[in-house]
Amino acid sequence: MAVFNVVGPLMVYADRFLIGGLLSAVAVAYYATPYEIVTRLWIVSGALTGVLFPIVAARLVSDLDSVRVVYRHAMRCVLGVLLPAVAVLYIFADKGLAWWLGSDFAQQGTGAARILLVGVFINALGQVAITVLHGAGRADWAAKLHVFELPFYLAALVFAAGRYGIEGVAMVWTLRVLFEWLS
Repeated sequence: MAVFNVVGPLMVYADRFLIGGLLSAVAVAYYATPYEIVTRLWIVSGALTGVLFPIVAARLVSDLDSVRVVYRHAMRCVLGVLLPAVAVLYIFADKGLAWWLGSDFAQQGTGAARILLVGVFINALGQVAITVLHGAGRADWAAKLHVFELPFYLAALVFAAGRYGIEGVAMVWTLRVLFEWLS
């Protein structure tokens, strides 16, 4: 858990540090603002996984079939709540950012916001899966995955920031959370 809790936040904030160092402080704002907005959707998966963990931990030894049922139900709940919200936010990302922060900000930040929305949706589903893994007492697996992916993630961020700007960084972040979910 200690490795997971150190490497995880490093990967969460690496994108912004690299944008600031490789692009500009203004680019950090165009990326970080949509990131902070769309990641608020994690409240749904966070509330659900807070309840899921003790259920998995308690039932895993005695009733594996009920854990599978609870897992599928949790995934359907996240999917049912977040998919419509993500779809609406994706469609209206440009208008929402323009209304809130102005048309220039919307022009610069909408692409990243849309990519990050997809990533947040994927990551919310991944949070359900990682909670089951942690409930099964396998936090070491998630930590090993983070340590393995960290150098690749950082290299991909540097490449994407230099070549594609904040949209490239958002894509790398989204691909990372997809990789974690599928792993």
